[in-house]
Amino acid sequence: MMLARAAWIAVVTLTMSLIVASILAKIALLHVPCPTARCTTGQLHPASLRTLEDLGLSLDTFAVYTVAIDVIFAVVWCAAAVLIFWRRSYDLMACGASGRLMDFFSGIRPPAPLEVFPELSEREREILDLKAQGRKYPEIAAELYLSPKTVRNYVSNILHKLQIADRAEAPAKPGSARMGLSDERD
Repeated sequence: MMLARAAWIAVVTLTMSLIVASILAKIALLHVPCPTARCTTGQLHPASLRTLEDLGLSLDTFAVYTVAIDVIFAVVWCAAAVLIFWRRSYDLMACGASGRLMDFFSGIRPPAPLEVFPELSEREREILDLKAQGRKYPEIAAELYLSPKTVRNYVSNILHKLQIADRAEAPAKPGSARMGLSDERD
């Protein structure tokens, strides 16, 4: 039993040091705008960064607020794990459960990517995201280092994969106008 307690304390110490290191890394990551059209790391897209600035908030405020929320959740879960261990440290099952709580819920990790339209390729999703932001074909082409014709071809493939007959039918499909798939030929 002493070995299990010592192992638990070692794991908690290592976990806490990783939490502190990940806090600093996450703050550094959040200070850099997202380099792609789709970010799963919590970084802001340049358009979102402009919106944040329009609200009078800085990137520092966003980073600190985001990390503070993560830290609050980590502290709550760590406190629950410590409470379980403190109250039932003689029970191997309680030691295991508190260790799992500490390990799983206290880590500050980026959110898992939401797989929207799994039938689309990564590039098609990037183009769809940019179209949804109201970007024109030449703007998308310049950002992704493609020709405008290639972007049009990607949009045609997206329409086909999403079972939209043509751009004229797109506004009638639920959500397609919101995605930027309208009849306009930029």
